[in-house]
This record gives sequence, structure tokens and C-alpha cells, in this order.
Amino acid sequence: MRELTFWTTNSHKLQESSNILWIELKWYTKEDLEKIKEACWWDLKEIQSMDIIEIVKRKAKDVFDILGRPVIVEDTGYFIDSLWWFPWPFVKYIVDGPAWIETLFKMMAWNPDRTIRAITWVSMYDWDKYTVWYGELEWRIPEKPRGDKFWWSNAFEVKWLNKTFWEITEEEKNQISMRKLALLDFIKNLSEQ
Repeated sequence: MRELTFWTTNSHKLQESSNILWIELKWYTKEDLEKIKEACWWDLKEIQSMDIIEIVKRKAKDVFDILGRPVIVEDTGYFIDSLWWFPWPFVKYIVDGPAWIETLFKMMAWNPDRTIRAITWVSMYDWDKYTVWYGELEWRIPEKPRGDKFWWSNAFEVKWLNKTFWEITEEEKNQISMRKLALLDFIKNLSEQ
């Protein structure tokens, strides 16, 4: 387990995942970086699909092909029940801009069902076998955003806390996040294999 590399360009995500698992996940060795450079693929070009499982499996396989060993990859999608599960896996394209929160709240202004689900999938590929795990957290979109820490953290509140991720500490978030649920599922299933 301690030898596993976590594929991400986001150092915050790597640290968060290490904190959740209580171990220091590896990033990339010097040799890995050379392979990544040769492949011209620092940030994997994700396939476009409505199926996040298909996305993470492909990402895991692509990384395996570059580094020659199993590597953990993950992806998160957001699904607003009353908007036919929009934005699906395309959340990073939706939230990449200053007007996205304003647009989201306009879309939800007259909507009584403000449920949104965040689902994180973790995947690993090992020669000819894919392993996929996930964690799901049900949130609620409040009447207006609270705070402006980053991305979506001020726009969704955890139902049973009545607080957004912006309003809780990093430690509290790591105790309940969908990433934690997915990573714990990953560890449980990895130890059973």
C-alpha cells in the first residue's frame, strides 16, 4: 500500500488523500517524471463520457501504460437530482469561471428539490484487471452561497450538518468527504484481494 502512487497534478488532493488514509502516498519519482515528459502527458487528456466509471478506468489504464505499474486515480462528479443529474462528470468545465455560482443559483431559484450528490470514484489498473471503488455524499444547495473558499465548497451544504465545506475545518471535511468514503472502500477491497 505504501508503494502506491497517486496520479494527480493537484498537490492539495494528494495531501488530503494522504491525511485521510493516514499514510504518505507517493507522488512521482524522478523516473516517473521523465516517462511523463516523454509521453507529453503531464495532465491526462480525459475521455468525454457520461459514465465516470469509464473515465476513471481509462485514466488508470493510460497511467499504467505510461509508468508501467498500478497507480491510483480518482475523479468526482456532481449530480443535481432536479436537473436530470447535471452537470454529471463535467463539473470541472462548469465551475471553471467566476460566473458559475451565480448561474447555478439562478437555475435553482424556484426549484424545491435542492439535492445534489457528489460521487468520487477511485480506480487502479493492474495488467489486465480494473478495480473501481466509490464514495457518495448527499448535499443540499442552500438558498445562497456562503463564503468563497474555493470552487463549490461554498455552494453545497452537507445535509445533516447544515454547513458548507467552506464552513467546516479541513479535518472535519476529511472525516465526511466522498473522497474519504471512496478511499476507505478502496483500502477495504484492496486488503481483501
